[in-house]
Amino acid sequence: MTENVKGQREYRGSSGADRMRERRERLIEAAIAVYAERGYPKASVRAICKEAKLTERYFYESFASGEDLLVAAFETISDELFEVVDAADSGGEPEQRIHARLRAYYDALHQRPSATRVFFIDTVNVSKRVDVLFEHAIRRFERGMAELLDMPAPASDTVDLRLRGVSGGLHQIALAWMREDFARPTTEVVEIALRFCLAIRGTGM
Repeated sequence: MTENVKGQREYRGSSGADRMRERRERLIEAAIAVYAERGYPKASVRAICKEAKLTERYFYESFASGEDLLVAAFETISDELFEVVDAADSGGEPEQRIHARLRAYYDALHQRPSATRVFFIDTVNVSKRVDVLFEHAIRRFERGMAELLDMPAPASDTVDLRLRGVSGGLHQIALAWMREDFARPTTEVVEIALRFCLAIRGTGM
């Protein structure tokens, strides 16, 4: 490989693919910030590119549309959230494990409110594609809670209404907390959510 060709492929030690990946990540983070400020419907490509300090040319290098970017942002947020929640569940008695997962979940929401808005608000009623994505995230959450609540994990193509009631309740707690600008201490929110889960577990639903 000649020096000239190598220079075209690498710039200051990073390849073209690395730079493209870095620009994509900047656009995702910028989108999350702009969604938090304006909401997804009012988040223009231009505003997101301005936040990312990139031209629109680089936007279309990674995304075909604004919805594609919303999907990427949601996937990034949900993957980070579930990684934190799953890592917190290190074993022990069911009550301890439920508490650990809930603490990690609500801590993560509190620490990154802009991402919380994307997860709970900006994905609502956008398109069938985004609805399916959110449904997959909910089912992922339910699978993580099923064993701890003495419930069988549902098959991938079915919805267990008992688990959906649990995830729905925890979702509404988070949504109400977010809408009051996280005014209550996280410990109080976690305790409320824990009592809810233990009540469900205790009924043997």
